[in-house]
Amino acid sequence: MAWLKTLIAGAALSALLAAPACAQRTRGPAQAGGCVRESRAGLLAESTGGRIMLDDGAERVILTSVCGEPLASRVRRGDGRRFILLVDDLRAERPTGAVFSLHLEEPTGGEPDGVLGSLSFFAARPPAAPGATRRVSYDVTSTVRGLAESGRLEQGLVVLLRPSGRPSPGAMASVSRLQLVEQ
Repeated sequence: MAWLKTLIAGAALSALLAAPACAQRTRGPAQAGGCVRESRAGLLAESTGGRIMLDDGAERVILTSVCGEPLASRVRRGDGRRFILLVDDLRAERPTGAVFSLHLEEPTGGEPDGVLGSLSFFAARPPAAPGATRRVSYDVTSTVRGLAESGRLEQGLVVLLRPSGRPSPGAMASVSRLQLVEQ
């Protein structure tokens, strides 16, 4: 009988660990079973719609707030916290021959707020290659706080990825998603 109690306790623990991470429901494309994945990690906003292909033009990527609360409200509440932009799973079929600069801007357009950093595809794996993914992070605290304080974060956030030159033909550079997290 003790083995049955152990089995039931193990099943209950498994169900608990598999439960959604946040208590607040989400509307829109950032849903995963009614709740946002990874909310335990401080996820604030993320891109949706699959892989982001990068070529010779600037790519505007909208980050959608998760758990239904406006991004500006969450940023204003984050006293003393750092805001980090994560770029996940860099891939390229061959060397790109270009570096991409990252900028934050408001969704309504307008001029981007300076360069946050550079994204290089050096040593990026081809799309079908197995193995660990490559993640790059950028501390965007001052830029995000500045956008929130000036009222330019009310509609969300856009990351602009702009190539420094013309990428090599057939490079097929891409990233799987962008996320804004708080730490």
